[in-house]
Amino acid sequence: MSVGWRPACFEFEKHCPHGGQSTFNFNISLQKSKKKTKIIGSFSYSDPVTPLSFSSNKITSLTFNGNQAHVTGTAKLGKKSQISFTVDVTDNGSPGTLDVFSLSVSNDYSVSGHPTSGNIMLH
Repeated sequence: MSVGWRPACFEFEKHCPHGGQSTFNFNISLQKSKKKTKIIGSFSYSDPVTPLSFSSNKITSLTFNGNQAHVTGTAKLGKKSQISFTVDVTDNGSPGTLDVFSLSVSNDYSVSGHPTSGNIMLH
């Protein structure tokens, strides 16, 4: 099972703490081998208004519940600061404008809303 995003812009309408437009991109999946299951993939997020921008390939958990996925991971901000993050997504089908994206970061940043373009896909 995997979760992904057809890359596009994501505008946080009334839920964005600082207004403006942010972007995210992710493609994360569970890879099964003979002995264990590994999480592979990456997540990136950018909010130029805050500014908060990070990318991570250190995904620590991925779980599914129907049309929803829950992702946790860690990333570096700058050279010394490390954050943890949680992403929750709901895939409500195409074209994606009814999908839901939520991000919480350990530095007290959080945001949620519906994409204005693109499509969150669980498959």
